[in-house]
Amino acid sequence: MVIRKLRALGALGLVAALACAAHADSGKLEQARQALEAVRYDDAQHLLVAAIAEGTSTPAMLREIYKLSASTAVVLGQADAGEQYYRRWLALDPTAALGADVSPKLRAPFDAAKAYIAAHGRFEVTASRISVRELELAVLSDPLAMARGVKLEGGGTVPFSAERRVRLTTENAGTVHAIVVDEYGNGLTELDVAAPVITVVPPVPDPLPPAANHPPPDPGRPAHLHTAALYGWGLPCLLFLGTGTAFTVAAFYEHAQVGDILDDSKNHTYADLNDRRHLRNTFTALGATFVGVGALLLIPTGIYLSKRTHGRAAERTVTPFVGGGAAGLTLSGGF
Repeated sequence: MVIRKLRALGALGLVAALACAAHADSGKLEQARQALEAVRYDDAQHLLVAAIAEGTSTPAMLREIYKLSASTAVVLGQADAGEQYYRRWLALDPTAALGADVSPKLRAPFDAAKAYIAAHGRFEVTASRISVRELELAVLSDPLAMARGVKLEGGGTVPFSAERRVRLTTENAGTVHAIVVDEYGNGLTELDVAAPVITVVPPVPDPLPPAANHPPPDPGRPAHLHTAALYGWGLPCLLFLGTGTAFTVAAFYEHAQVGDILDDSKNHTYADLNDRRHLRNTFTALGATFVGVGALLLIPTGIYLSKRTHGRAAERTVTPFVGGGAAGLTLSGGF
């Protein structure tokens, strides 16, 4: 009597689930669907257990089997078994949900299973490439210990190690489709392991030898001059020569004035003659000094203007000296 009431309570939920399922699948799962549509729950339960044992289910089919097995067990009064099936269903599909019109008898074990998965985690596996021909899969979370091995398309099952990892070799250098299976060979989840990304790093060119980095200057044109050195010697040279020339011209003028005073001495005093002589001597001394310094500065200026300075100007030095009754410039370096 109790079983009949449970069957009546769960019939609507089971029929609604079956209406959404595809009927193209063959084997025990299809027969179980037909048994549930005919309200033959005992037969459906045996067929669902046989469908799991067949080991040919895809991940989508296995989720449906667990869902139908849970509902069937609850209807038959096996609430604990129903909760275990719900746990497996939710571990594989955390977004799974029951319809709004499902009986409270079905919802209670579902909610208990949902709380269990929330506390222990969902089923999760990761896959990665180790090399072009080798990949590795690792179980990150498996609260119900469902995963037993991995198989590739057209290959056999390779079991997980004690560390819950497995390495596989493949001749496929592109994307590889891997299936994680349970103890019967049913697919728990499928993963596409992408082809490795190969980054080509261009070779770094060898540095050019010094001769290539710094080619010799063209003999037909002067190399670049050290502008600071040119201005440091050239401008003072011009300034001293120009000033010395001006003083020399002034000295010649004063010398002419002295001659005029001597020729016309009756109209000039001795003081006038003395002043002109003093100016003449002063201008002569200043002119000679400035012209002499300008002439000395002309030597390094001419060197910097006439010689190329690429790699050699830094080696030249011009040092003035005064002492021992003489003054001048000391030139050193390559010219």
